[in-house]
Amino acid sequence: MELALYAQNAGLLDRWSRSLSQHQCQAINWSQIESLPAMEPLLIHWQSLSAAQRDQISKMTPERAVIVLTDTPEVEEGRRLILAGIRGYANSFIHETLLPEVMAEVQRGNIWAVPEILQAILRNFLQSQPQSTGVDYDISQLSDRESEVYHELMKGASNKEIARNLSITERTVKAHVAAILRKTGAPDRVHLIVHGVS
Repeated sequence: MELALYAQNAGLLDRWSRSLSQHQCQAINWSQIESLPAMEPLLIHWQSLSAAQRDQISKMTPERAVIVLTDTPEVEEGRRLILAGIRGYANSFIHETLLPEVMAEVQRGNIWAVPEILQAILRNFLQSQPQSTGVDYDISQLSDRESEVYHELMKGASNKEIARNLSITERTVKAHVAAILRKTGAPDRVHLIVHGVS
């Protein structure tokens, strides 16, 4: 898979390229961004951008999987960028073994951010919803293990995080999530989290 990297810091570009060595990484100039193939993932160093360039990034997110790496991650900034369509938000110096996990989540069509940011987005969403939705998913039929997975879901944890927290495989987590959705009748995990019982 080809990845485009943009940063004015050569050390960061080298670090990211080494961490993502299983991909074809290409450091690009700002002028090349518009000509990148549609949906080619783009890793951007936030501090390398001017205010105008940051605005431009927000407008290109529908066509491109943009991952913002910043020297100073902030929950509110991350929340705003994710809601604007950014697919990933992390520290510029994220551990080299973790950056490939970020890319894998984005490749699967998921969003990657620290739980605090995902929880802030979820809280915002819940506050904007009517108090009475008329939907309640019954979790009484869940097995003990499914209940554990369910409570991890309610925290906004990803499949990988649930697997790590419960010492099970990611494949097993997916099977449990499918069983939870089937037993509760929820169409997807977002509806389950929004209308579930914490």
